[in-house]
This record gives sequence, structure tokens and C-alpha cells, in this order.
Amino acid sequence: MLITAFAARVQTRAYGRGDQVGIQMVTKALVAISKTCQLVGKQSPARYTNGGKYILPVERIVEGFKRQDPPAIPQMAIPIDVPEAVLALAYAVGTNTTEAAGDLTIVAFYYLLRSGEYTKPRKVKWNGITVRATRTVQFKVKDVGFWKDGKILPRQSSLSDLLQADAATMKITNQKNGRTGQTLHHEESTGPNGAVAALARKTHHTLSNVGSENQLICEDVCEDEVWTSVTSTEIVHAVRQAAKLLNLQEKGIVPNGTENHGGN
Repeated sequence: MLITAFAARVQTRAYGRGDQVGIQMVTKALVAISKTCQLVGKQSPARYTNGGKYILPVERIVEGFKRQDPPAIPQMAIPIDVPEAVLALAYAVGTNTTEAAGDLTIVAFYYLLRSGEYTKPRKVKWNGITVRATRTVQFKVKDVGFWKDGKILPRQSSLSDLLQADAATMKITNQKNGRTGQTLHHEESTGPNGAVAALARKTHHTLSNVGSENQLICEDVCEDEVWTSVTSTEIVHAVRQAAKLLNLQEKGIVPNGTENHGGN
């Protein structure tokens, strides 16, 4: 059957770079095929019309792929010591770029942001045109709002005033899970090492250097009158440096992102 052969080809990554993938990638490919058929008024070759279940041959091959997948290894969450160490190291170096990376790390930690939401957008070539690799739209300066005693604190306020903010919100415009018009709110509780203070420093840096509120928060780095962006690679490097400094391998967290469960 063609559909099971297609699933097998996806699983062995015949349509990619040759690396075998997990069951989630296979099922996503099957869903894509099903949706394409439905859009042109045809029946899905992989699913029954009622109940949305796979037809028996596809169900069996999917179950087989599930059994081949290695068990998921839970990842340990980094402690607050790590982003705070990143911030301290960044401000010890003292360049606008390192300080921006330090502040972004704090913001990402407290607001639970994905890399693509607060660092330089990744782009790819599609039919000869450079486009965004994902639908996620990075936060802009205008998406950040500050609050003091329940009242709005203008973004154009002085840095000393912004650092007095007791809360900050970030408005979601378009994330890959489809959420729009929502806000992420955080109340300050950790002073200058907190997310509100980090957002205050970044917002002030942009606007005080004649930047625009339409700029991405990752682009508010002005070095020698040239605007640059903080990349995910720079964030990863900073986090790994902090992990080494804190000797987190002794707690089972190693800088390369894997866990140490003892032994070799």
C-alpha cells in the first residue's frame, strides 16, 4: 500500500538528510497528506472517514514505529542560579551585546519564552525567496508594557523610572501555536536581577538610542551606532558558560544540554 510505504520512507528520512526520525514526524506527515486530500474533496488514504482513526495497515505500522522509538529522557530544568550567573557574567564584560544577551536570558527564564520568540529570527530560502523559517513573530519593543502601582508607566520614561516598575506585560501577536492578542504578565520580585528590570533596561536602550518601538527586542543592541541582533547561538554559549562556572555537572546538569546520571 502506497501510504504505508510513504510512512516508512518518512521514518527513515528518505525525504530529508537521511537521519531516522521519531513517530511524531511520521504522524505529522500522515496528517499533512490527509488534510491535502480533504481540501480537494477526496477521502484520506490514511484514516477512516468516521472517528478519524487510521486504517488497519497504517495503524499497525505506526504502532511498530512507536515501539522502535527510544524512551523519552526527561530533561532537568535549570535553576535560577544559571540565568542570574549569565546576567552577572554579561555585565562583567560590559558590552551592549553581552548585556543584551544577559537581559534576554533573564526575560526568557521568567516569561518561559522559546528561543524563536526573543532571539534573531531564523530565515530560509523558499523558491529563491528569503522567508521566516517559522510562523512565530518575535516580540517587539511596542509589545512590552510597564506598570507601577496599577498604572501604566510609559515606555519612553527614564531608565530610573522604568526600573521602579513593579510589573511588566508582553503582548503576543502571533505565535506558532496560534495564540494572538494574549499577554504574558510578570510581577517583579527579584529587583535588578528580575525580568521586569531586564525588560526596562532593554526597552530604554532601544528608545534612548533613537530606536523604534517596531524593533524586535533582540535587535535593540546598538554598538558603535550600528544595530545588531542577539542570536540563539549567543544565548546558548552564555548559558553553557554559566553552567560551567556553577559546576552544575555535579548536580547532573552538564553544559552540552544532556544529563549526567552517574557512571561514564
